[in-house]
Amino acid sequence: MPKKEVNDMSNATVRRGSGNVYKDLGFQDAEKMQAKAALVSKILSITQQKKWTQEKIASVLGISQPKVSRLSRGQFSGFSIEKLISLLTKLNQDVEIIIRKSHHTARQHTGHVSVTYA
Repeated sequence: MPKKEVNDMSNATVRRGSGNVYKDLGFQDAEKMQAKAALVSKILSITQQKKWTQEKIASVLGISQPKVSRLSRGQFSGFSIEKLISLLTKLNQDVEIIIRKSHHTARQHTGHVSVTYA
């Protein structure tokens, strides 16, 4: 009988994530990437509920099937946030953009971007 390997995790360090995997991995544009990922997730969720093929999705959204394939694999670097919002409106979704004063300290000088589903 072959010997099973046992991983000893007793020396492992566990850290709580920030809630943004891109930030945890050290990407500089982590908030933008997280926002794009949320928009793509919603696009895919809607089209999966409708049980559409990639060809149908491409037709409705006005993009090529290879681009739909890239989105479905989480490769959205070639898509702007504006383009992803446009795709959502083509799926009969209303998109609201809310701008408010940051709750962070004035020394930070930078606000944050987030996407929330209703």
